[in-house]
Amino acid sequence: MKGFASSLLIISLFITLFSAFHLIGGGRKAAQAKAFETQAKLILGSEYPDRVLSLMSQAKKRIYLCMYVASYQKERSYALENRLLKALATSYKKGVDVRVVLDASLEWDPKAGRMSGPRSKKNDKAYGYLKSQGVPVRYDSLEQTMHAKSLVIDEDLVVMGSTNWTYSALKKNVDSYSQ
Repeated sequence: MKGFASSLLIISLFITLFSAFHLIGGGRKAAQAKAFETQAKLILGSEYPDRVLSLMSQAKKRIYLCMYVASYQKERSYALENRLLKALATSYKKGVDVRVVLDASLEWDPKAGRMSGPRSKKNDKAYGYLKSQGVPVRYDSLEQTMHAKSLVIDEDLVVMGSTNWTYSALKKNVDSYSQ
């Protein structure tokens, strides 16, 4: 089972990274891969914020983030989700190439039984904060929901899993991540 899980993780990483590079603008050159070794380490939910903050603080070249939901609460500057967003801004100001793609899916329309309402505002505050700090941030296409929660740091580190950058995900949910 361990081999299957590793294979599944590698396939998921490839799909996520391929999609992210195209969304961020890397195109064909960024999608060209060279042989590499991989290791997976499990990050349990309560370890996630501190581990990711530490990894981002060590970034030397780039941090690319694809996030389904990231919230920012101006009145709670100490909140974990705010600390993660501030770490992106700090890295950007230090000269690290930071790029962020947030989901822009439609709201659920209960009458239609599908996503067909207006554009969701779930990421607007995080988007606004990052934009105000100069961080390159954009929304993905409305035509599909980008449900990824992936972080690429420099050339050799990918963090992916199920944790959104929200209070509930960081403090209440039992999520796991692979590094």
